[in-house]
Amino acid sequence: SSALELNGGTIRNASGTAAELNLPTRGTLGSLSHGHNLSIDTRAPPSVASLASLTSNGTYKTGEILNFSVNFSRAVLVTGTPRLKLETGSTDRHATYVSGSGTDNLSFSYTVQSGDNSTDLDYHSTSALELNGGTLKDPAGNYANLTIATPGSAKSLGYNKDLVLDTSP
Repeated sequence: SSALELNGGTIRNASGTAAELNLPTRGTLGSLSHGHNLSIDTRAPPSVASLASLTSNGTYKTGEILNFSVNFSRAVLVTGTPRLKLETGSTDRHATYVSGSGTDNLSFSYTVQSGDNSTDLDYHSTSALELNGGTLKDPAGNYANLTIATPGSAKSLGYNKDLVLDTSP
């Protein structure tokens, strides 16, 4: 109740009467915390810690499913349907969000389509993790940093997995 300090100054009304400096007790009617849920979060926003495929190395044909895991530095809440843009050949395609909201591990899935041909599947770019109209935030409301490792680099999907798409007859 004594948090308001003058710090060498004065607070007076127009008549010159000194202001009452006692504040309402924390949590009571009129206090800052009464009826408000305030928190201070000084942590950096959540970021992508790793991106991997849960699918075994090998060659995949039309209709086969590839599964991916995007791990964040801490839990994120998902709205909408985020997606991961894949470099699948002449036409780029998207793995779509499946599950994981409220955790630090999001699951994505992609079904190989006719025309997909890639000798070493990777995602499209460092910005391949797309919101697609949704959001990825931590419970405090901080938007996640969606930047992922450069395709072909040591932490990329293509570097760590040997996934071949071959839909030719």
